[in-house]
Amino acid sequence: MAEAENILSPEELDALSSGIEDGSIEAGAGLNISARAVKHDIVKKDSSKGVNVDVINTVNTRFLSKFKNELSTVFRTEVKGAAREVKLMPYHEYCEMATAPSASNVIKLKPLHGNSLVVIDPAIIFRCFDSFFGGTGDREQELLPSRIFTSTEVSINNILMNITFDALKQAWLILQPVDPSSVSMSNNARSVLVSDDNDLVLLSRIVLTWGEDESGTVDIVYPYYALKTIRESLIRPSSDEEKDDIATQWTEDLQSAVLDSELAVKVVLAQIDTTLKAVESMGEEQVLYFAKPKYARLDVEGVPFFQGNVGTQSSNMAFQIVNGKPK
Repeated sequence: MAEAENILSPEELDALSSGIEDGSIEAGAGLNISARAVKHDIVKKDSSKGVNVDVINTVNTRFLSKFKNELSTVFRTEVKGAAREVKLMPYHEYCEMATAPSASNVIKLKPLHGNSLVVIDPAIIFRCFDSFFGGTGDREQELLPSRIFTSTEVSINNILMNITFDALKQAWLILQPVDPSSVSMSNNARSVLVSDDNDLVLLSRIVLTWGEDESGTVDIVYPYYALKTIRESLIRPSSDEEKDDIATQWTEDLQSAVLDSELAVKVVLAQIDTTLKAVESMGEEQVLYFAKPKYARLDVEGVPFFQGNVGTQSSNMAFQIVNGKPK
């Protein structure tokens, strides 16, 4: 071997060539000719799996509990809702299913990297508008995709985003404290770029209902790579303290859901013991005498619950509670 330039000498090359020709040296020996290079972009955001995204369902449940209560105050009527299961999808797939116009808000959720997206159904904004300025909340005409929100509607969107930020802060406390802030707003989610088309995003959809048949949605879209910055918070076992916090929050969420249940309430002024024969023998203008009790009774689903006085409040009949559940 020639040492100066670390290459084969002419004599060695001739010997190698002769060996290959006569078959004493196997051609291609020592070469990994089947290997193929795999292209890898070191600046591309990592979208590989490895995060337990189901934990975000717990975040969504907490978010819904806070958000619908605050929205009920703004709407001046009870708002109910449900948090759909989180979905993992390419960003372009979400953009294809997004409708326009919609209040598409780009936000930052520090310490999560990148930007996230909050998309508010225009039905929610219009209902707020009617609540503030009066109206029925009906929007029968179809909205053009190119419709731009007015300055008043943008202001209402900002109010809703403040409610959204408060709910997000509380909801994320079980995993990672976040500090949300607004970046920009558009009337079309398809025109907003928070991730590359083929990068994975996590869709959290909140479905809200109010009134008789009115409804709207709030979508929260997280870039999947952003969750990897808090991977340990998503996959590590919860401490006893965290388990207690989750149990407490679950109890509060259950209570909040139960409080939306409708119950039949009946006010009983008096109860008379008589016979079927006596009732059948009664006629018009006949008087039935009884001893009026001191208090009326309020039954909830057939169960005696309170005692009190029957009266009026403004132009409405009213029941004033005096005692607790009667024995």
